[in-house]
Amino acid sequence: MGPRWTRLFFNNFFNLSAEFKPGMGQKGFVPMLALITFTAVLLSLNYANVPKGAVLSDANVTFSHTNLILFGGIYIITVAAFTYHLGRRGEYADVLYVMTVSLLAMWALNSKTQPIWLQEELSNLIGRLGLHLNPSPEVVLYLYFYTILLLATSTFYIAPRHSRELGFLIFGMTFSMPLFREFMNSTELVGIAAFSITLALSSSFFSYSGPLRAGLEGVLLAISTVIVFSVRPIAVLIPVALILTFPRKKRNFLYLALAPVGFLMVQKNGLWLRPKFVPVSLEDAIIQLLLPTLLFTYLLIGKSKAIETGLRNTRGPTPFLLFLTAVYAIGFVYDRTIFPYLLLLISSVSARIIYQVRTLEKGTTGARAGVY
Repeated sequence: MGPRWTRLFFNNFFNLSAEFKPGMGQKGFVPMLALITFTAVLLSLNYANVPKGAVLSDANVTFSHTNLILFGGIYIITVAAFTYHLGRRGEYADVLYVMTVSLLAMWALNSKTQPIWLQEELSNLIGRLGLHLNPSPEVVLYLYFYTILLLATSTFYIAPRHSRELGFLIFGMTFSMPLFREFMNSTELVGIAAFSITLALSSSFFSYSGPLRAGLEGVLLAISTVIVFSVRPIAVLIPVALILTFPRKKRNFLYLALAPVGFLMVQKNGLWLRPKFVPVSLEDAIIQLLLPTLLFTYLLIGKSKAIETGLRNTRGPTPFLLFLTAVYAIGFVYDRTIFPYLLLLISSVSARIIYQVRTLEKGTTGARAGVY
């Protein structure tokens, strides 16, 4: 990012900060928090921090006008649909989502990427399924960028449904970390995206849905969990977390019936996705986990009474995320390559606790019921 852009965002930030007053409330605080995160992400998504690879313009990819228009149409329709839906969930969720997509576009245009690894892994997986298909580099590239879009989008749906704008905080605390982006330059991207989608779908498991939608959510959640399992077998504990932290409903039973079947199919047919090894030094991991961990620690210490009140006899998304965070933190001691999953969990649970604390302090009903 050039000096002119840096000055622009810092000037806007200081102007907004000057207008912020103690009695301003959420309407002033959320844009200021968003601009802080946005500036931090922009500063970190520069040319030097992007994972190394082949320059896109120099890659051996032949672009078809038809495929490019088709992909562009699908991409725009996806963004428009989620922007419209998020516009009904939270005061600034749609605006921050568009900002997120803009950041992804800047990253794509400035990055060095040629996901040959994804093409090779997809070809191997298709071969193991007995199919005779060979995805072209162009199609693989489109799948790569679309997967990143789904990953970023899902962070907004991990956030509480009445405050989806907090998804931008999750996005900022994860995508701003160079080590997190390094993992996205391997097949691990599939696992991280599926994991984020799993967390987003599980957040809707507490709310009421009609039979058709509930069944669809159960099937999609089972599929996403199985995909995570094919990359990281530790995902076998996700159904266990759901059993312990969610109320018993038919939708949950459908998921709990389908997920183990998927695990067995992956195991029996060897449908594992083997991401390339990304070295993770303990020092780098700790430094890059520091920001969300400090936020999480501050909330636990400074807002302990509100959290205790909100979580007392509570079942639902936040206890589910807390349980998984504890599991992955223990797993991180033995395998530091699950870093991106732990980072996503800590960021997600922090965002949800922020909403819970804010709701309780306002005296709003719902936080104690677990729907947050």
